Parts: sequence; C-alpha cells; structure tokens
Amino acid sequence: MLSDKNLRWKKKRILDSEKILNELKKYGKINLDSNSTPECIEEKFAMSKKAFKRALGYLYKKRIIKFEDGLTIYKEKN
Repeated sequence: MLSDKNLRWKKKRILDSEKILNELKKYGKINLDSNSTPECIEEKFAMSKKAFKRALGYLYKKRIIKFEDGLTIYKEKN
C-alpha cells in the first residue's frame, strides 16, 4: 500500500500532467520539452523543471504525447 507521502507525490504528478495536457488539447503542441530551460517551464506552467519532466514522462508512458524538434505534441486518438 502507498504511504501518504507517495500518494501525495503521485497525485501531484497527475495534477501537473493535467495542466500540461489541457494546454496541449487547446493548442495541439507546446514549444517546450524536457530540454527546455527551467525559467521557460516556470513561466508557462508555474512548476519546476523536475516536476515538468516527471509529468511529461507520465504522459509519454500513456502514449498521449510525442516529441519533435523541441516541441511536445498532443497525439490525438485514432
């Protein structure tokens, strides 16, 4: 069973992922990826680079996003 601390981190990762996913659904892509500067990530999503990368990893594992030329792209379901 997950401890309270682990449960909070998992919930935070999902909330961060939803924030990114909402932006992707709205615009189809964002000009940020895991190599973007911490300042750009903080300005756009108000989260640390570590949290951003963790959220991207979650979305990538679920096959919701892909990366191309410095962009994060929303993969629409076929």
